[in-house]
Amino acid sequence: MMPPLKLTLVGLSSVLDYSFATSLAKGNVFGSDQVLDVSIIDADSKTAGKFEKQLKGMAPIISNVTTFSSTDMSKALTGADLVVAGTPGGDLKSAADTFAGFGKAAEGKVDSCCRVFVVGPKAHTMSLVLSANMNSHERDFIVALSQAEQNAALNAFAKMTKASPEKIDRLALWGGGGDLCFADCSYLRVGEKWALGKLKSDSVASEFAASASQAMKGVYTDSATLSSASATAIQDYWVGQPKQWCSLGVASDESYGIDADIWYTVPVDCPGLMFKRVTGLPISPLAAEMMNKSIAALKKERDMVMSSVPKSFFVETEELRKAVNFSMLDVVNNSASM
Repeated sequence: MMPPLKLTLVGLSSVLDYSFATSLAKGNVFGSDQVLDVSIIDADSKTAGKFEKQLKGMAPIISNVTTFSSTDMSKALTGADLVVAGTPGGDLKSAADTFAGFGKAAEGKVDSCCRVFVVGPKAHTMSLVLSANMNSHERDFIVALSQAEQNAALNAFAKMTKASPEKIDRLALWGGGGDLCFADCSYLRVGEKWALGKLKSDSVASEFAASASQAMKGVYTDSATLSSASATAIQDYWVGQPKQWCSLGVASDESYGIDADIWYTVPVDCPGLMFKRVTGLPISPLAAEMMNKSIAALKKERDMVMSSVPKSFFVETEELRKAVNFSMLDVVNNSASM
């Protein structure tokens, strides 16, 4: 067995169910030889207790389980190698205040290479708030999970084309969570062959986007489905996913004209313990239009939580903005010339 990995679960009862804990305990996510030392922080003490009871019965994968109160958050986060955090319910500003406190408690306490996965509604903006309050932590180590949206979009395309979801790859998701996510089939392959080359309808991209959008709206209403998708996303990131592109909400590096001070879902490769943005994709006019809408919506969310974001965060992103001169118009023009 490998040395214990210190895993901290924060506020998961608001979005996930027990099946997520079971996936961890059975070795489905990190491997059957990876021991886990688990800390649980949750405002719902009853649910936290159930998580703890379930995990304690899962030796030898689970070596230790400890439940902490929110006042002991810094203690629970000290030395964490991995954090999975659920977004709280309620209004956006209150959620941002909660995540600002979470970030301050984690600052300087978690391992310097700690990966943080945020799941649930508004996960992209909560990732921004968290990163802004963990100022010394690498931004690319904090990601918003988009696997539930990816699964919903893949199933929508499979339904349209009668293709097996397992044979579909190179789906590109752009945007935020739920209805702020745009599913782009421009690059899709079925059985390693370009899918759109076989589809005769010129409107298939917009038809698919509409179908996928409808499916993605409900991804946060089923905690069991969201739990399964979250476990898959973390496994793909940690162990690696060589067969298809993944989708993660990451700190924008301003590629594709996306503002640097928001978290935004893009297609990524996951070779293991990291992600690599898929770069250089031609962007269709439809995708550019939908991306601009989601960028505007995420910027609006960002502006609503400014009281939870230290000004120093924007000083850093301004330096990045000066270093990159890239606009959405450039992308569309490049696409038109290909």
